[in-house]
Amino acid sequence: MPVGSKAHGAKRKAQGAKQEKRKMKAVFRFEDFEIWKDGIQVTKSLLVVANDLEDRKLYRFAEQLRAAGMSITNNIVSPVK
Repeated sequence: MPVGSKAHGAKRKAQGAKQEKRKMKAVFRFEDFEIWKDGIQVTKSLLVVANDLEDRKLYRFAEQLRAAGMSITNNIVSPVK
């Protein structure tokens, strides 16, 4: 395709858009979301409860609480990946 043609200009514009999109992805941080920070606090609370349950030999329930806590922040992040 000859330089200066409409097709060449469109191709360069598309390439520029792709590069800009890559730059935006590099700047995005899910850790900056307040909801993610709140999820971390809830997860910490659930881990405290899970540790208490484990001390009372309620292992399965403790395991379920830990998994639920981890899934809170993982589900907030998953659309980003």
